Amino acid sequence: MQKKEKPEIHSMADVQQLPAEEQTKWEIANELGYFDKIVTSGWKSLTSRESGRIGGVLSSRSKTKAPSKDEAQTSTKEAGSHPL
Repeated sequence: MQKKEKPEIHSMADVQQLPAEEQTKWEIANELGYFDKIVTSGWKSLTSRESGRIGGVLSSRSKTKAPSKDEAQTSTKEAGSHPL
């Protein structure tokens, strides 16, 4: 099994080649000021605190973008249970 070859990232313009979730991760890293560190030394150079911060922001953004499946099912059930 071969590893997927990822494009090299040197600037935010290069990030546009990546899948949407990867783009978001890079954008968050840039907002937090870690972009240059990651480009220079790779993701492994981040501390656990820095990685956790990126993951936390990514998680909160994904929660605000789309409701979970449970919430969607609950709202559908509630809408259908009210008689007119």
